[in-house]
Amino acid sequence: MNNNALKNTATKNGGGISATVLALDTARHSLFIEGNTVRRNTAQLGGGGIDLFVDGENLDQPSNPTPGRYSVLVSDNDIDGNAVGLAATPDLAFGYGGGMLTVVTTAQTVSRRNPTDIVGNRITNNTASQAGGGASTWAFADAGPTTFTGVALRHNTVTDNQAVNGSVDPELDAWAGGLELFAQAAGAGIARIDTNHNSITGNSTEIGGGGIDVSAVTDTLSGNAGTALMEIANSVIENNTCSVNQDCGYAVGYPPDPIPPFPGVFRLTLRSSDLSPNEGGSVEPTLGAHRVDVCMPAASAAAVAFPGIDSDDDVDGVDLLRVATSFASSSGAIHYNPLTDLDGDTVVDGNDLAILGAAFGDTCP
Repeated sequence: MNNNALKNTATKNGGGISATVLALDTARHSLFIEGNTVRRNTAQLGGGGIDLFVDGENLDQPSNPTPGRYSVLVSDNDIDGNAVGLAATPDLAFGYGGGMLTVVTTAQTVSRRNPTDIVGNRITNNTASQAGGGASTWAFADAGPTTFTGVALRHNTVTDNQAVNGSVDPELDAWAGGLELFAQAAGAGIARIDTNHNSITGNSTEIGGGGIDVSAVTDTLSGNAGTALMEIANSVIENNTCSVNQDCGYAVGYPPDPIPPFPGVFRLTLRSSDLSPNEGGSVEPTLGAHRVDVCMPAASAAAVAFPGIDSDDDVDGVDLLRVATSFASSSGAIHYNPLTDLDGDTVVDGNDLAILGAAFGDTCP
Protein backbone atom coordinates (compact mmCIF):
# COMPACT_ATOMS: atom_id res chain seq x y z
CA MET A 1 0.00 0.00 0.00
CA ASN A 2 1.62 3.20 -1.13
CA ASN A 3 -0.56 6.22 -1.67
CA ASN A 4 -1.94 9.37 -0.06
CA ALA A 5 -4.81 9.43 2.43
CA LEU A 6 -5.97 12.98 3.04
CA LYS A 7 -8.97 14.55 4.82
CA ASN A 8 -11.13 11.44 5.11
CA THR A 9 -13.65 10.66 7.85
CA ALA A 10 -14.63 7.28 9.31
CA THR A 11 -17.64 6.78 11.55
CA LYS A 12 -15.78 3.99 13.42
CA ASN A 13 -12.13 3.07 12.78
CA GLY A 14 -9.43 4.06 10.30
CA GLY A 15 -9.98 7.60 9.10
CA GLY A 16 -7.25 7.44 6.48
CA ILE A 17 -6.32 3.76 6.05
CA SER A 18 -8.01 0.69 7.50
CA ALA A 19 -6.20 -2.65 7.04
CA THR A 20 -7.00 -6.13 8.37
CA VAL A 21 -4.93 -9.32 8.25
CA LEU A 22 -6.66 -12.61 9.15
CA ALA A 23 -4.05 -15.38 9.08
CA LEU A 24 -5.65 -18.74 9.85
CA ASP A 25 -4.33 -22.31 9.79
CA THR A 26 -1.97 -22.61 6.78
CA ALA A 27 -2.46 -19.06 5.52
CA ARG A 28 0.55 -17.01 4.45
CA HIS A 29 -0.11 -13.27 4.41
CA SER A 30 2.06 -10.21 3.98
CA LEU A 31 0.98 -6.60 4.36
CA PHE A 32 3.14 -3.56 3.63
CA ILE A 33 1.98 -0.02 4.34
CA GLU A 34 4.88 2.11 3.15
CA GLY A 35 5.60 5.63 2.01
CA ASN A 36 2.11 7.05 2.52
CA THR A 37 1.12 10.58 3.43
CA VAL A 38 -1.72 10.21 5.95
CA ARG A 39 -2.95 13.66 6.95
CA ARG A 40 -5.95 15.38 8.49
CA ASN A 41 -8.16 12.30 8.65
CA THR A 42 -10.65 11.62 11.45
CA ALA A 43 -12.26 8.56 12.99
CA GLN A 44 -14.67 8.13 15.86
CA LEU A 45 -13.33 5.06 17.70
CA GLY A 46 -9.79 4.11 16.71
CA GLY A 47 -6.97 5.02 14.34
CA GLY A 48 -7.55 8.55 13.17
CA GLY A 49 -4.90 8.10 10.49
CA ILE A 50 -4.28 4.33 10.23
CA ASP A 51 -6.22 1.46 11.78
CA LEU A 52 -4.42 -1.90 11.64
CA PHE A 53 -5.86 -5.20 12.89
CA VAL A 54 -3.83 -8.43 12.73
CA ASP A 55 -5.15 -11.82 13.85
CA GLY A 56 -3.14 -15.05 13.70
CA GLU A 57 -4.83 -18.30 14.72
CA ASN A 58 -3.83 -21.97 14.65
CA LEU A 59 -0.71 -21.23 12.61
CA ASP A 60 1.45 -23.80 14.40
CA GLN A 61 -0.86 -26.77 14.72
CA PRO A 62 0.84 -30.17 14.15
CA SER A 63 -1.96 -31.13 11.77
CA ASN A 64 -1.05 -28.30 9.39
CA PRO A 65 0.85 -29.54 6.29
CA THR A 66 2.86 -26.32 6.46
CA PRO A 67 2.79 -23.80 9.32
CA GLY A 68 0.93 -20.60 8.54
CA ARG A 69 2.73 -17.27 8.72
CA TYR A 70 2.09 -13.56 8.50
CA SER A 71 4.34 -10.54 8.11
CA VAL A 72 3.25 -6.93 8.58
CA LEU A 73 5.38 -3.83 7.98
CA VAL A 74 4.28 -0.21 8.47
CA SER A 75 7.20 1.89 7.33
CA ASP A 76 8.22 5.39 6.25
CA ASN A 77 4.78 6.98 6.48
CA ASP A 78 4.00 10.61 7.30
CA ILE A 79 1.12 10.40 9.79
CA ASP A 80 0.27 13.99 10.57
CA GLY A 81 -2.66 16.02 11.89
CA ASN A 82 -5.14 13.16 12.30
CA ALA A 83 -7.71 12.91 15.09
CA VAL A 84 -9.83 10.24 16.75
CA GLY A 85 -12.77 10.36 19.15
CA LEU A 86 -13.70 13.99 18.76
CA ALA A 87 -17.23 14.68 19.95
CA ALA A 88 -19.31 17.71 20.71
CA THR A 89 -19.69 16.39 24.28
CA PRO A 90 -16.35 15.41 25.84
CA ASP A 91 -18.07 12.84 28.07
CA LEU A 92 -18.94 10.85 24.92
CA ALA A 93 -15.46 10.97 23.36
CA PHE A 94 -13.52 7.71 23.63
CA GLY A 95 -10.98 7.50 20.82
CA TYR A 96 -7.67 5.58 20.75
CA GLY A 97 -4.69 6.15 18.48
CA GLY A 98 -4.91 9.63 17.01
CA GLY A 99 -2.30 8.86 14.40
CA MET A 100 -2.46 5.06 14.39
CA LEU A 101 -4.14 2.19 16.22
CA THR A 102 -2.48 -1.24 15.97
CA VAL A 103 -4.20 -4.31 17.39
CA VAL A 104 -2.37 -7.66 17.11
CA THR A 105 -3.80 -10.86 18.56
CA THR A 106 -2.78 -14.51 18.27
CA ALA A 107 -4.19 -17.81 19.48
CA GLN A 108 -2.47 -21.20 19.35
CA THR A 109 0.43 -19.65 17.48
CA VAL A 110 3.77 -20.41 19.09
CA SER A 111 6.14 -19.21 16.38
CA ARG A 112 7.93 -15.89 16.81
CA ARG A 113 8.35 -15.58 13.05
CA ASN A 114 5.16 -13.56 12.63
CA PRO A 115 6.40 -9.97 12.87
CA THR A 116 4.40 -6.80 13.10
CA ASP A 117 6.97 -4.03 12.63
CA ILE A 118 6.25 -0.30 12.82
CA VAL A 119 9.44 1.30 11.55
CA GLY A 120 10.67 4.73 10.54
CA ASN A 121 7.33 6.57 10.61
CA ARG A 122 6.85 10.25 11.37
CA ILE A 123 3.87 10.55 13.72
CA THR A 124 3.19 14.22 14.43
CA ASN A 125 0.42 16.60 15.50
CA ASN A 126 -2.24 13.91 16.01
CA THR A 127 -4.96 13.97 18.68
CA ALA A 128 -6.87 11.29 20.60
CA SER A 129 -9.69 11.89 23.05
CA GLN A 130 -8.88 8.91 25.29
CA ALA A 131 -5.37 7.50 24.78
CA GLY A 132 -2.49 7.35 22.32
CA GLY A 133 -2.35 10.82 20.87
CA GLY A 134 0.34 9.67 18.49
CA ALA A 135 -0.32 5.94 18.39
CA SER A 136 -1.90 3.12 20.40
CA THR A 137 -0.39 -0.38 20.16
CA TRP A 138 -2.21 -3.34 21.69
CA ALA A 139 -0.89 -6.92 21.78
CA PHE A 140 -3.07 -9.87 22.85
CA ALA A 141 -1.87 -13.45 23.42
CA ASP A 142 -5.12 -15.33 23.81
CA ALA A 143 -5.77 -18.36 25.98
CA GLY A 144 -4.83 -21.84 24.78
CA PRO A 145 -1.48 -23.57 24.29
CA THR A 146 1.64 -21.46 24.48
CA THR A 147 0.94 -18.46 22.28
CA PHE A 148 3.29 -15.63 21.33
CA THR A 149 2.35 -12.17 20.08
CA GLY A 150 5.02 -9.64 19.22
CA VAL A 151 4.97 -6.02 18.02
CA ALA A 152 8.05 -3.85 17.47
CA LEU A 153 8.20 -0.05 17.11
CA ARG A 154 11.62 1.08 15.88
CA HIS A 155 13.14 4.31 14.60
CA ASN A 156 9.87 6.26 14.71
CA THR A 157 9.54 9.98 15.41
CA VAL A 158 6.57 10.70 17.67
CA THR A 159 6.30 14.46 18.17
CA ASP A 160 3.75 17.09 19.23
CA ASN A 161 0.82 14.72 19.64
CA GLN A 162 -1.78 15.04 22.37
CA ALA A 163 -4.32 12.97 24.26
CA VAL A 164 -6.98 15.23 25.70
CA ASN A 165 -10.62 14.70 26.62
CA GLY A 166 -11.53 18.01 28.21
CA SER A 167 -14.32 16.57 30.35
CA VAL A 168 -14.99 18.03 33.80
CA ASP A 169 -15.18 14.43 35.06
CA PRO A 170 -11.64 13.40 36.16
CA GLU A 171 -12.54 9.74 35.58
CA LEU A 172 -12.53 10.50 31.84
CA ASP A 173 -9.10 12.16 31.70
CA ALA A 174 -7.01 11.05 28.71
CA TRP A 175 -3.58 9.40 28.91
CA ALA A 176 -0.60 8.60 26.67
CA GLY A 177 0.21 11.76 24.77
CA GLY A 178 2.76 10.07 22.51
CA LEU A 179 2.49 6.27 22.62
CA GLU A 180 0.04 4.00 24.40
CA LEU A 181 1.34 0.43 24.88
CA PHE A 182 -1.05 -2.25 26.16
CA ALA A 183 -0.37 -5.99 26.43
CA GLN A 184 -2.74 -8.74 27.52
CA ALA A 185 -1.77 -12.38 28.03
CA ALA A 186 -3.86 -15.28 29.31
CA GLY A 187 -2.89 -18.83 30.20
CA ALA A 188 0.42 -19.77 28.60
CA GLY A 189 0.33 -16.68 26.38
CA ILE A 190 3.25 -14.28 25.96
CA ALA A 191 2.47 -10.77 24.69
CA ARG A 192 5.47 -8.59 23.89
CA ILE A 193 5.90 -5.00 22.71
CA ASP A 194 9.38 -3.63 21.97
CA THR A 195 10.07 0.07 21.40
CA ASN A 196 13.63 0.78 20.34
CA HIS A 197 15.48 3.76 18.86
CA ASN A 198 12.44 6.04 18.87
CA SER A 199 12.32 9.80 19.38
CA ILE A 200 9.32 10.74 21.52
CA THR A 201 9.27 14.47 22.19
CA GLY A 202 6.88 17.33 22.82
CA ASN A 203 3.77 15.22 23.43
CA SER A 204 1.12 16.08 26.02
CA THR A 205 -1.69 14.42 27.93
CA GLU A 206 -3.90 14.88 30.98
CA ILE A 207 -2.77 11.92 33.13
CA GLY A 208 -0.56 8.82 32.85
CA GLY A 209 2.51 9.09 30.64
CA GLY A 210 3.06 12.20 28.60
CA GLY A 211 5.54 10.42 26.33
CA ILE A 212 4.75 6.71 26.74
CA ASP A 213 2.01 5.07 28.79
CA VAL A 214 2.30 1.35 29.54
CA SER A 215 -0.21 -1.12 30.97
CA ALA A 216 -0.92 -4.84 30.92
CA VAL A 217 -3.39 -7.49 32.02
CA THR A 218 -2.29 -11.06 32.77
CA ASP A 219 -4.48 -13.95 33.79
CA THR A 220 -4.31 -17.62 34.72
CA LEU A 221 -5.90 -20.42 32.71
CA SER A 222 -5.39 -24.22 32.88
CA GLY A 223 -2.67 -23.82 35.46
CA ASN A 224 -0.63 -21.36 33.39
CA ALA A 225 -0.15 -17.64 33.99
CA GLY A 226 0.17 -15.09 31.21
CA THR A 227 3.32 -13.08 30.59
CA ALA A 228 3.40 -9.49 29.29
CA LEU A 229 6.79 -8.07 28.31
CA MET A 230 7.64 -4.53 27.26
CA GLU A 231 10.97 -2.97 26.44
CA ILE A 232 11.79 0.71 25.99
CA ALA A 233 15.40 1.06 24.89
CA ASN A 234 17.84 3.35 23.11
CA SER A 235 15.24 6.09 22.80
CA VAL A 236 14.99 9.82 23.37
CA ILE A 237 11.92 10.67 25.47
CA GLU A 238 12.08 14.39 26.18
CA ASN A 239 9.96 17.50 26.75
CA ASN A 240 6.68 15.65 27.19
CA THR A 241 4.04 17.09 29.53
CA CYS A 242 0.84 16.25 31.36
CA SER A 243 -1.57 18.63 32.99
CA VAL A 244 -2.48 16.73 36.19
CA ASN A 245 0.98 16.62 37.68
CA GLN A 246 0.38 14.34 40.64
CA ASP A 247 -0.76 11.53 38.33
CA CYS A 248 1.77 12.03 35.57
CA GLY A 249 4.71 9.96 34.42
CA TYR A 250 5.89 12.60 31.92
CA ALA A 251 8.25 10.23 30.14
CA VAL A 252 6.88 6.81 31.11
CA GLY A 253 3.63 6.44 33.00
CA TYR A 254 0.81 4.09 33.91
CA PRO A 255 -2.99 4.45 33.70
CA PRO A 256 -4.50 6.04 36.80
CA ASP A 257 -7.01 3.41 37.91
CA PRO A 258 -5.94 1.00 40.68
CA ILE A 259 -4.91 -2.27 39.06
CA PRO A 260 -5.66 -5.53 40.90
CA PRO A 261 -2.79 -7.98 41.40
CA PHE A 262 -3.32 -10.01 38.25
CA PRO A 263 -1.64 -13.42 38.35
CA GLY A 264 1.22 -13.78 35.94
CA VAL A 265 4.16 -11.57 35.00
CA PHE A 266 4.21 -8.02 33.71
CA ARG A 267 7.75 -6.81 33.14
CA LEU A 268 8.81 -3.41 31.85
CA THR A 269 12.42 -3.06 30.70
CA LEU A 270 13.92 0.44 30.55
CA ARG A 271 17.38 0.54 29.04
CA SER A 272 19.77 3.14 27.68
CA SER A 273 17.17 5.85 27.09
CA ASP A 274 17.26 9.58 27.74
CA LEU A 275 14.27 10.37 29.95
CA SER A 276 14.86 14.06 30.68
CA PRO A 277 13.77 16.78 30.68
CA ASN A 278 10.05 16.09 30.81
CA GLU A 279 8.62 19.07 32.67
CA GLY A 280 9.61 17.80 36.09
CA GLY A 281 9.34 14.00 35.97
CA SER A 282 10.54 10.91 34.18
CA VAL A 283 9.17 7.54 35.33
CA GLU A 284 5.93 7.56 37.29
CA PRO A 285 6.62 6.40 40.86
CA THR A 286 3.45 4.32 41.00
CA LEU A 287 4.85 1.88 38.44
CA GLY A 288 6.30 -0.20 41.26
CA ALA A 289 3.01 -0.24 43.16
CA HIS A 290 1.31 -1.81 40.16
CA ARG A 291 3.38 -5.00 40.19
CA VAL A 292 5.71 -3.97 37.42
CA ASP A 293 9.27 -5.20 37.65
CA VAL A 294 11.41 -2.46 36.13
CA CYS A 295 14.48 -4.27 34.85
CA MET A 296 17.61 -2.53 33.66
CA PRO A 297 16.64 0.93 34.96
CA ALA A 298 19.17 3.46 33.70
CA ALA A 299 19.88 6.04 36.40
CA SER A 300 20.98 8.45 33.68
CA ALA A 301 21.31 8.52 29.93
CA ALA A 302 24.86 7.23 30.24
CA ALA A 303 24.17 4.50 32.79
CA VAL A 304 23.48 0.89 31.93
CA ALA A 305 22.19 -1.62 34.47
CA PHE A 306 21.18 -5.28 34.13
CA PRO A 307 22.25 -5.50 30.46
CA GLY A 308 20.24 -8.56 29.53
CA ILE A 309 19.55 -8.77 25.82
CA ASP A 310 16.79 -11.34 25.43
CA SER A 311 14.57 -9.73 28.12
CA ASP A 312 14.23 -12.84 30.23
CA ASP A 313 14.90 -12.92 33.95
CA ASP A 314 18.66 -13.25 33.91
CA VAL A 315 21.94 -12.39 32.23
CA ASP A 316 23.23 -15.73 30.98
CA GLY A 317 24.87 -17.58 28.12
CA VAL A 318 22.10 -16.68 25.69
CA ASP A 319 22.88 -12.99 26.13
CA LEU A 320 26.60 -13.73 25.75
CA LEU A 321 25.95 -15.68 22.56
CA ARG A 322 24.06 -12.74 21.06
CA VAL A 323 26.94 -10.39 21.77
CA ALA A 324 29.37 -12.90 20.25
CA THR A 325 27.23 -13.21 17.12
CA SER A 326 27.36 -9.48 16.43
CA PHE A 327 30.84 -8.85 17.85
CA ALA A 328 33.06 -6.45 15.86
CA SER A 329 30.08 -5.16 13.88
CA SER A 330 28.94 -1.57 13.58
CA SER A 331 25.72 0.16 12.63
CA GLY A 332 24.82 -0.70 9.05
CA ALA A 333 26.54 -4.08 9.01
CA ILE A 334 24.31 -7.04 8.25
CA HIS A 335 25.09 -8.80 11.53
CA TYR A 336 24.91 -5.68 13.72
CA ASN A 337 22.31 -6.07 16.47
CA PRO A 338 21.57 -2.78 18.27
CA LEU A 339 20.36 -4.71 21.32
CA THR A 340 23.92 -5.97 21.86
CA ASP A 341 25.38 -2.47 21.57
CA LEU A 342 25.04 -1.92 25.29
CA ASP A 343 26.95 1.37 25.49
CA GLY A 344 25.16 2.82 22.48
CA ASP A 345 28.26 3.83 20.53
CA THR A 346 27.10 2.03 17.32
CA VAL A 347 29.89 -0.57 17.64
CA VAL A 348 29.72 -3.98 19.34
CA ASP A 349 33.13 -4.39 20.93
CA GLY A 350 34.97 -5.20 24.13
CA ASN A 351 33.21 -2.46 26.06
CA ASP A 352 29.86 -4.13 25.47
CA LEU A 353 31.32 -7.50 26.41
CA ALA A 354 32.69 -6.00 29.64
CA ILE A 355 29.30 -4.51 30.55
CA LEU A 356 27.64 -7.88 30.02
CA GLY A 357 30.37 -9.74 31.90
CA ALA A 358 30.07 -7.49 34.94
CA ALA A 359 26.39 -8.43 35.28
CA PHE A 360 26.71 -12.09 34.26
CA GLY A 361 24.53 -14.25 36.51
CA ASP A 362 22.37 -11.35 37.70
CA THR A 363 18.62 -11.84 37.80
CA CYS A 364 15.65 -9.50 37.55
CA PRO A 365 14.10 -8.09 39.61
